[in-house]
Amino acid sequence: MGSDSRSFFSATRAMGYPDLFSMVNQPEEGILPYLNGQINPNHNYSAYLDEQDMKDLSAFLSGGLTLPELIADWNTFQVQGTLEVGELNFQEYCSSCHGIEGEKINLNTAQNPVFLGDMAWSNPWRIAHNIRFGHPQTRIPPANLLGLSFSQQIDILAYTQTLPNALQIVAPEYLAIDFDLQASTEPLVFGALSIGTLIVIATWYTLKRQE
Repeated sequence: MGSDSRSFFSATRAMGYPDLFSMVNQPEEGILPYLNGQINPNHNYSAYLDEQDMKDLSAFLSGGLTLPELIADWNTFQVQGTLEVGELNFQEYCSSCHGIEGEKINLNTAQNPVFLGDMAWSNPWRIAHNIRFGHPQTRIPPANLLGLSFSQQIDILAYTQTLPNALQIVAPEYLAIDFDLQASTEPLVFGALSIGTLIVIATWYTLKRQE
């Protein structure tokens, strides 16, 4: 368990807008008054969102939000998922950027590194959000565009909690090699065999001449 890394996001993991989750599965027409200032004039987005935008946002708040407890246990941060399925999907969709062990991208600073394995324990809800909706200005696509169900997304999240944390990755003895990115060794093997053959022939020829 990556409990050592939780403190990095301990101050930000709490949901800052708990009332939003009360809107899950509520009628969209009942959510609109919260957005257009009818309930609170100081909470009016009409100057920024047109009528269709309001309806789209209401639809998302009603049917797009996911209750936090469906993602991870609020007390232990543990994610319940099928690790085998999560590993397969992680290697297919995530490892090209994050690395096969989540070691390629440092999400914080060099002095205080944070890798995917750390983040999965520190704030699994944030990782779930990125998996589900993608991330602006990055190569992370929304999961629905990849055809991944909510269950498969949770499987990926559960698998990321098995990845090494920053303390393990920056340790001198850690060595993550992506063999798919390594050069082919066949030319080296054939070259070594050729050199060995030449040495044998040269040795044999030298001994024959000495006779």
